[in-house]
Amino acid sequence: MTFVKSLFFQIIAAVIIGIGVGILWPDLGSLLQPLGTGFIKLIKMLIAPLIFMVIVTGIAKMGDLKSVGRIGLKAILWFELATTVALVLGLCTANLLRPGAGMNVDPASIDASGIEAKTKGSEASAHG
Repeated sequence: MTFVKSLFFQIIAAVIIGIGVGILWPDLGSLLQPLGTGFIKLIKMLIAPLIFMVIVTGIAKMGDLKSVGRIGLKAILWFELATTVALVLGLCTANLLRPGAGMNVDPASIDASGIEAKTKGSEASAHG
């Protein structure tokens, strides 16, 4: 019974129910889209303060400033290493698989009116 009350089980159940609603009742799924969009925006709003609080709490509990510096340096090195590996892997994969090759699309012949209709003439922004 405790497994059913766990957050992990509830999330998995919600995902399965969401997939089921999308497959069985797609119109209802479309009507629920604003609810999902709002939920995602709420999650995005909470991420930055949550990460900030985790870092501040972690540093406050460390006590020794030297160990904080060592852990910070290790975190930066791991981040740089992981980013470099991901970048190299992505570049190698793109060069090997060549996505988009063979499509033979002439950029001059593309009709941009669809983009204008979708964006309503607005400029691109970094705010997503």
